[in-house]
Amino acid sequence: MFRSMTMFILLTSCGKGSGFSSFDIMASQSDAQEEQATSIDEGQQEEAAAPAQDNMPQADENQNQDEVNVPVMVTGALLASCTSTSKQQVRCLFSTDTVPEDFDFSKIKIYDQESNEVPSNLLTFQIIDSQGKPLLEITVSTGSSIGQVAYNQPSVTNNQSTTQLPDTNSNTSTEETNLALDCSKLPGDWVLAPGDLDYGTQDFCVMKYEAKNGAGSPVSEAAGSPWASINQTEAIAACASLGSGYRLTSNEEWMTITANAASIGSNWSGGETGNGMIFIGHSDGDPNEACPADADDSKSYVESNCTGKIAGGDNEANQKRTHTLSNGSVIWDLAGNLREWTTYVNSSDKPKPRDDNYQEYTLPITGSTSLPLSHLIPTRGVKGFWKNGWNSSQGIGQGRIGAEGVGGALSRGGGFKGDNRNGIFRFRLDQGPDMVADTIGFRCTYSE
Repeated sequence: MFRSMTMFILLTSCGKGSGFSSFDIMASQSDAQEEQATSIDEGQQEEAAAPAQDNMPQADENQNQDEVNVPVMVTGALLASCTSTSKQQVRCLFSTDTVPEDFDFSKIKIYDQESNEVPSNLLTFQIIDSQGKPLLEITVSTGSSIGQVAYNQPSVTNNQSTTQLPDTNSNTSTEETNLALDCSKLPGDWVLAPGDLDYGTQDFCVMKYEAKNGAGSPVSEAAGSPWASINQTEAIAACASLGSGYRLTSNEEWMTITANAASIGSNWSGGETGNGMIFIGHSDGDPNEACPADADDSKSYVESNCTGKIAGGDNEANQKRTHTLSNGSVIWDLAGNLREWTTYVNSSDKPKPRDDNYQEYTLPITGSTSLPLSHLIPTRGVKGFWKNGWNSSQGIGQGRIGAEGVGGALSRGGGFKGDNRNGIFRFRLDQGPDMVADTIGFRCTYSE
């Protein structure tokens, strides 16, 4: 008979990306289990490592006596939303098609709820694909305490090839072997944007503020008016002039940032995603100019003289200029102050309707081959939090496409006098790469 035991598995990873594909996780045990293990409620996944047994619902009485229900707690970029099953498996959403070579095995911890030690009867830990093919198998060396697991140099099998990974029992720290992108080393103020596989991005650095003109070179700093009256071609060259790895923000990077921001409740006037509207920034033309930012992120509203203030009045409550990302990064003026150039330009494959009026996304605006709708707004099919009926009433902004064959240079976000047209998903395609206006600026991104 199997011996009763409840385990928790904590996995974290330094890998990048946040789009998900479905995989199974399986833990194999050498001894049989006599009673049913209990399952962890999804709402408890953010609690401490070993939540009380009394708070956990009991498994189905009809569960096979030879099966193990493995509760799991998961944090990190690669594994998320794990749920227990009754068949010795935990189904997780895994953020890559294969297990990446930089997966941090040293952060995997398996421990018994009662003893906080590695279960003596646990032999292997597997990640398998939907057909049951192992993507990862770890041989566990038991006997260590506090849940730390020792490994026999695990290998990762990706399709037909096997990659040997470094020995995670070495004294080399995770920080030394898995270096994260450090945006604080860049000149000026940059923040880390978490990558998103839905848009083909990995983690990258982005200017915290709209670019300022620092003697002909773009800088990211709070003080000073943003660099406007620059065309798309010039903005591309300006970012590239900063050196290797620097570039003008692509539309995919814009969507990575803004889709992330839209999913965070604190960026909505009602305090939760979908409640009220996403903050639309400095958009009301008061003052009738693009304003400097403030080094104090709490001063994210603006006086009529461009001075920052902590709270907006009744008629400007939605005009907060900052948005917070899922990693805590704060970024200014995505929705208002200045529209911003992206690298995208294509005048011959435009979304519809192709006219010179601003349109609600619910008109509907339809995507094109080179610019699908999901690269203008997240869409429900790509991001589960999104409601396809959202429009400018929710602060997402509107779009202006222009005639086919005209313009095609994509700018995103809103200007200082865009009102309800503004929002983090506002776009214009009716202007060409040589367009210059005091309502258009840019910001740069960086990755190694």
